[in-house]
Amino acid sequence: MAEADPSGSSRIFISYRRDDSAGHVLALLPALRNHFGDDRIFKDTESIPPGVDYLEFIKDALKACSVMLAIIGRDWLTIQDPQLKTRRLDNPDDPLRLEVATALKNERIRVIPVLVDRGVMPSREDLPRDLAGLHFRNALELSDTRWESDVQRLIQAIERASPAPAQPAAARLQAASAEVPPLTQEAHPIQSIPTDPASLTFTGAHHKRLAEALEKGFPTYQDLEMMVRYRLGLNLESVVARVNKLSYVTFELVRTQVAAGLLLRLIAAARASQPDNPQLALVSEQFGLAMATPRAELEKIVKRTGVSFDVAVWRERLARCEKCVCRIAVPTSAGTAHGSGFLVGPDLVLTNHHVIAPVLAHRESEHAPAGMTADPSKVTVRFDYKALDDGTTIHPGLEVALAADWLVDASPHSRFDLQGLPKEGVPDPEELDYALIRLTTPVGELPLLLGEAEPGAKDRGWIELPSKPWPFRDHKSLFIIQHPRGAPMKLALDLDAKMEVNANGTRVLYRTATEGGSSGSPCFNQFWEVVALHHAGDPSYEGFYNPAFNEGIPIGKIVERLRARDVTAGLTIV
Repeated sequence: MAEADPSGSSRIFISYRRDDSAGHVLALLPALRNHFGDDRIFKDTESIPPGVDYLEFIKDALKACSVMLAIIGRDWLTIQDPQLKTRRLDNPDDPLRLEVATALKNERIRVIPVLVDRGVMPSREDLPRDLAGLHFRNALELSDTRWESDVQRLIQAIERASPAPAQPAAARLQAASAEVPPLTQEAHPIQSIPTDPASLTFTGAHHKRLAEALEKGFPTYQDLEMMVRYRLGLNLESVVARVNKLSYVTFELVRTQVAAGLLLRLIAAARASQPDNPQLALVSEQFGLAMATPRAELEKIVKRTGVSFDVAVWRERLARCEKCVCRIAVPTSAGTAHGSGFLVGPDLVLTNHHVIAPVLAHRESEHAPAGMTADPSKVTVRFDYKALDDGTTIHPGLEVALAADWLVDASPHSRFDLQGLPKEGVPDPEELDYALIRLTTPVGELPLLLGEAEPGAKDRGWIELPSKPWPFRDHKSLFIIQHPRGAPMKLALDLDAKMEVNANGTRVLYRTATEGGSSGSPCFNQFWEVVALHHAGDPSYEGFYNPAFNEGIPIGKIVERLRARDVTAGLTIV
């Protein structure tokens, strides 16, 4: 029998198959040992004395662990047992299955799936019943192309899951840089979400869907308890008696919060904790707490795009993108102008040059078109803003300012952008109408702030940029997430965008509809990969609106220029 860890339940258990991911584990170990120390890392043969009962030792070792890293490579799910001629996972005595199943049953152990070598999260149906809970755990990917930054994100996730009190997100930021203004739970209290309006309709079907979504999003009592404690400031046991059946707990939690008029706060808190969860996203959008989608038509839409994944995966990918899109407000000498943008790094936002042209004019002591200038210290970038159809704000969102060194790179628009069809020429390759700007705070490395983020809460993240150009002519689908002026973000779906690329590949035309405030919006393909920066089709900007067509800048061209200018630090290019 293994002795308990004298430092408490704080060891890190690494679960992996040698045939699947041994090389990646060996590459990961030095960083973990350097940060946490050798004595906190448990790795199979290095930690198991010879001659002991492997299974008993594993069970005892897990008692001293607070975190399990379940390393999943491309063959993790399918590796065969050469004797039984079946998957190893289908063998109830498979050591890996036993150790992961044991960890999943222990509410004190945070199981973190770690994807390596193009590994993917297995579906619930592909897993043995005792491993089904693994499917609902948020995964973290270690990509070979961004290994060092991904390893640091993993280390941060492990630290947040340790039994020691987790350092608040605001404190982590202040420790990193004294110049960064704090983002605290006091600045983003759960009370910023209003109590339920009298007009709110909540049916029995709504109750069932929300309870089920909470059960899937928080698969153990401990997960739900931490969310309720940190985000809502409530003791779960004082609200619902602790019983073995989690479905009862989630059902009663919903009932009590509805009775107290706090349904919107419960949904907002759960969504902030699990922003990528597709079930929570679908429930949230029914109450204005997530971007609306054509729910009744989603299955048909997904099938028409020809992708291999289902509606749940489609909605999950949309949710990952949604939390990265922001509204940019530029108070100019002639009134406030609005545009959109999106996170492409921890503190980096990509938008149009013409959206921040007044700020550039102020910086360079010049005047933008129409004589407008804008003080960069007055510009605000807002994430997560949500409102009901009647205009009632139900989530004020997170407001961030520009950094002192806010401009990373920019490229102006072309005079041909202001012409109708047919145009007299094509823009110069240096005229790509983009601006890469830096925020005061690396919000991409922080959980979504609402109340206090619980240990292990998922960071907001950012949108990866493609290293290769997208073949627009070979595809039909184009999705745009836009942030209209003074309104929550909206989704434009076009399954036949009729995309055309100009002669030198600097512009792509499409017919996907947009609204005021859409300049700087990300355009996605059917896989939810960003492929263009929307820049023309916004009625807010004179000259950039023509009802006959919309236009964007291919992301591949922007990445090509950023690389040539050596300004890709902080970006994730895949």
